[in-house]
Amino acid sequence: AQTAVTLETSAIITQSTSIGLHAPVLNGAAFAPTGSQLILTFDSQPTDRGGMAGVGQCALVLAAATVTTIRGGGTDEPLCYWRDDSTLVVYLNFETTLKPGSTVTLLPDAIRPAISTSQCPSPICAQGSATIDIDFPCGLGVKCAQPVAVVSGSQQISTCPSEELHLDASGSTGGGIKPLAYAWRVDPMRSDFANEINARLELLDGEDAFAIALGDLP
Repeated sequence: AQTAVTLETSAIITQSTSIGLHAPVLNGAAFAPTGSQLILTFDSQPTDRGGMAGVGQCALVLAAATVTTIRGGGTDEPLCYWRDDSTLVVYLNFETTLKPGSTVTLLPDAIRPAISTSQCPSPICAQGSATIDIDFPCGLGVKCAQPVAVVSGSQQISTCPSEELHLDASGSTGGGIKPLAYAWRVDPMRSDFANEINARLELLDGEDAFAIALGDLP
């Protein structure tokens, strides 16, 4: 007689946690759903907020390269504030170059535990970075604001050669901190000379093309 023996193996995934007094850990970086702020979350151990009180320059707690990315093409220094002892909020301007996939790095030895009596630099002071998730830039399970197009204009116009169709999408929303960009096209299945019209419409693409007049194309 033969006996069949089946061996089953299972993987146990463990997540390390810091117990006792330890250097603050940056757990994640994600955009607020509106896209106007970046939220940095630390582990549950309260921090000393990097010595900040109220709104202050992000350079007090974030690395210089990260501050440069946040500032982007702007001229003003990026500002931050602590929502609580474990949450740092970064204000974003519309010229920021921060995007999904960007890495946010702490200024070394700028943040320590709230109850620590040690002065930085010290092993008890925070170092590290977090990357904004490409697939979930506003956090796992959180939807970022999506553009919603709102177009107004005449439903019908006359066939007179001088008649123009005016369309306005300035009521559209959902760009977050960035201004919306507009691109207009006609449906080739429903429009004569669609290729020619779309080629001319394409020249208008951009932030200023929120309103157009068909009949006044370049």
